[in-house]
Amino acid sequence: ADSASPIIWSITPDRDEPTILVRIDQPGPRHSLQGLALTSDEHWLVVADYSTGLHAIALRGEPTAHLLPAPATLATALGIDGIALADRRLVVVQNGVSPVRMLELTLDLDPRGQREPILTGSRVIFSGQPDAADPTLVTKTPDAFIAIGNAGWKHFGPRAEPDELNRTLTLLRLPFDS
Repeated sequence: ADSASPIIWSITPDRDEPTILVRIDQPGPRHSLQGLALTSDEHWLVVADYSTGLHAIALRGEPTAHLLPAPATLATALGIDGIALADRRLVVVQNGVSPVRMLELTLDLDPRGQREPILTGSRVIFSGQPDAADPTLVTKTPDAFIAIGNAGWKHFGPRAEPDELNRTLTLLRLPFDS
């Protein structure tokens, strides 16, 4: 995912150069692509777009992007950064809202792959915790989702704060049975 342009790049073993898999040009002109998650059947690639929400990329035939409307239980899908997927359980870090939070979304997949996925539910895993004031990136391990709780973005940019040399990295662990 290219965070500077609305492009998902593809790299294959038989090519030396990346190629454009798909361009996400809807809705609107502003995009900031972030995390990616592949469904277990490899028919869909879910991508977080900080500016527009979640998109599902159809990987069969000509790749096409579909905006996934937020479920009725979620006020907004904007500001999502890291994502990870296990079966229908999509865990996301949403650091573009206040307070920042980690959510579990339910991804409903058509078993025949003939219609795009839909988001059917949401649950707040945590919100506004002091040890996770700056969450980012989430990944799936064999038995849990792991996220970084303190990315350190305050140390970048024009008003950056000095980075502490001995800063402790906070990892958040959500077991699959939670």
